[in-house]
Amino acid sequence: AKHVVVATGAFYHGGPLAGLLKPCYSYLVAMPQRNPNLTNGMEYPTSPNLFTYGFSHDWCMVHGSCRMSGEDHFSALKAPRAEERCKRLAEWTHRRFPQLDRTSEYTGRYGVYSETPDHLPIVGHVSNSSKICYVVGCNAWGQAIMSCLGHLVPALLGYRAYESKEEKQIEELCSIRRFPVACNNVRATTEKLPIVRDTVTLGDNQIQ
Repeated sequence: AKHVVVATGAFYHGGPLAGLLKPCYSYLVAMPQRNPNLTNGMEYPTSPNLFTYGFSHDWCMVHGSCRMSGEDHFSALKAPRAEERCKRLAEWTHRRFPQLDRTSEYTGRYGVYSETPDHLPIVGHVSNSSKICYVVGCNAWGQAIMSCLGHLVPALLGYRAYESKEEKQIEELCSIRRFPVACNNVRATTEKLPIVRDTVTLGDNQIQ
């Protein structure tokens, strides 16, 4: 292949990324709300995503349920505590939105994302001769960060010029080359891509 783009989850630890990505769990619950007039100002049945001031939780209305995400930053190198974390998240949701239906039945899920040492994503090539372009490290902001970086991929691969100085600045700010260990790791390996199988996925883990 002329180019390979590595855009993967937190369980990828091969080559230059060794030691740079910390896998973390993120938990989610969906709390039913059957009354469209009791959603604390949120659009019903579906609304934009909202955040707490400290960015500890985010939520929105989805098909008539309040979808709440949080309980992040727990290491995914340990076994998940889905029942405990989702229950705590459901209790927080009821305290934050007492108008929601008071029910013990809710949907709970968990997934895995990756954190980087400086909480910025990792993009680009470790060297000018490398054919592997990295777009990883969402730090629990996957939808926003990866949407932005995905737009940069053609420029990173040389298929188009950078459209603005801001695009180039983003690439420089988030470059994998800011981590000397990444360059050292690739010198110590052949930068081959190992076969990695994610053992945790959102769809396979559900609590009723």
